[in-house]
Amino acid sequence: MLEIISNGSKWAGEAPDSVDTLLQVLREHPLDHRLAPFVIHAATLRFLSAGDALKYANCVRFAGNFVTVSHVFHIYTDEPLIIDALADAIHANMKTEAYKLYEATPSVWDEAFRLGRKP
Repeated sequence: MLEIISNGSKWAGEAPDSVDTLLQVLREHPLDHRLAPFVIHAATLRFLSAGDALKYANCVRFAGNFVTVSHVFHIYTDEPLIIDALADAIHANMKTEAYKLYEATPSVWDEAFRLGRKP
């Protein structure tokens, strides 16, 4: 099962981008560290309705965005090849110098998140 809730900056009604497009963006742009964890087993999510908890029981959830480009992604899948490809690409992204730079550089948004208010 593969369910792409969102992938890419799309207008309402537009089809989301493919997993391949997300893999390309992961190679080119650093993830936004403030939205981690990017990979989580769906069974651990507490905000799912009972129906969705059953639907996604064996799935992994991939969700996040990027610092230098808006490309929101929110994907559920239980397909091993997709899980491996996305997890590997996300972990590789988190090891890049660009990711580490943004992770270590405070911004007005970091302060707002810390204080729980808008900047």
